[in-house]
Amino acid sequence: MDKRAFVFKELDDKISVFDKESTRHKQMYRRMRYGIFVLTALSTLLAALSISFPESNLGISLGIVAVSALIGLITSLEGLHNPADLWVHERSILYALIDLKREALFRLGEDNVVQDIEAVFEQMQRILGHSAENWHQQIANPDKPAAGTT
Repeated sequence: MDKRAFVFKELDDKISVFDKESTRHKQMYRRMRYGIFVLTALSTLLAALSISFPESNLGISLGIVAVSALIGLITSLEGLHNPADLWVHERSILYALIDLKREALFRLGEDNVVQDIEAVFEQMQRILGHSAENWHQQIANPDKPAAGTT
């Protein structure tokens, strides 16, 4: 496989990986958020029923406790997995790689200039390396914005 084919195959592979992962984390985040919204509404409804029907208070109270426990569990899992930040992080890498591929296709055309291909490969490596550094920095300092973001 020549360098040009290798670089474009790697770009396509990384674009595919980051597209799938960012989509997966977006879906995970949205499912967790919707679950919390629904359970919070259910908890409120159960609390209103508890006030309206004090004679069946034990069953309703147990329902409130169970729903509240589920809300706590989902919230904890969301904090542990951090899908919203992963989604945004992976999307930014995806778009950087798509931009790099578009620029490489435009700049290189049909020519197979080794220096140009090597420059594209090095830029891809910088994007991937920088993204890993940003993620590690974000994990170490979750309250501090990653470099290049505000």
